[in-house]
Amino acid sequence: MKAATYSRYSSDQQRETSIADQRRNCQRYAEREGWKIVAQYEDKAISGSKRDRAGYQQMLADAEAKAFDVLLVDDLSRFSRDDIETKTAIRRLKHWGVRLIGVSDGFDSDSKGAKVQASVRGLMNELYLDDLAEKTHRGLTGKALAGFNTGGRAYGYRHIPIEDKTKTDHLGRPLVTAVKRVPDPKQAKIIKQIFEWYTEGYSARWIADELNRRNVPSPGANWKRETGARMRSGSAPPSTRCWKTRSMSVV
Repeated sequence: MKAATYSRYSSDQQRETSIADQRRNCQRYAEREGWKIVAQYEDKAISGSKRDRAGYQQMLADAEAKAFDVLLVDDLSRFSRDDIETKTAIRRLKHWGVRLIGVSDGFDSDSKGAKVQASVRGLMNELYLDDLAEKTHRGLTGKALAGFNTGGRAYGYRHIPIEDKTKTDHLGRPLVTAVKRVPDPKQAKIIKQIFEWYTEGYSARWIADELNRRNVPSPGANWKRETGARMRSGSAPPSTRCWKTRSMSVV
């Protein structure tokens, strides 16, 4: 019997070696059953809630083309974390004559209780994402209230890395455990001036034009480390030289 494997990990918090681990489990299962693995599909750093995964879509296309008879996944959550997509894909595979097996969780689309098991596991996998999103938002809120960076850049602040001297990253440097946001004195003056103009009745367009007239480096220019001299000479990209009203939010 011809077998195929599908492996996936969802984010930077997981390791690329996760793919190898999943494949190894599937390969051992195939060896025990005496099946030959003819294809291996994978998706790296992509959520199982998404249907438009390149490896996943290629696997479905090959399944429809009868390229293999059985699909092995480490567990059903690697296949999909969308309850409806899980059930739909399993029905399609069954229609094409392809058996789906979850090596670690014991799912088998050919078993009598497959429909019940798929429903329960599909719902659990989808609820896991809902719970994860809630906990992530809660954690980010706590970091923001503590003055730590939660991603992206905010004009008016500098990012100060907090290092753990007892640990190192993959390059041997002290491990950065968090990034603290501290006010940038120079940019703070600009922000204060913007709010003063706004309270005096000047429009966002007028404020942006005035900042450009005074050759004040825009947020993009600061983040790309563009200097005022480069801005005045025209060597800096236009997108980073100028203040734009669509990038300003004064409330």
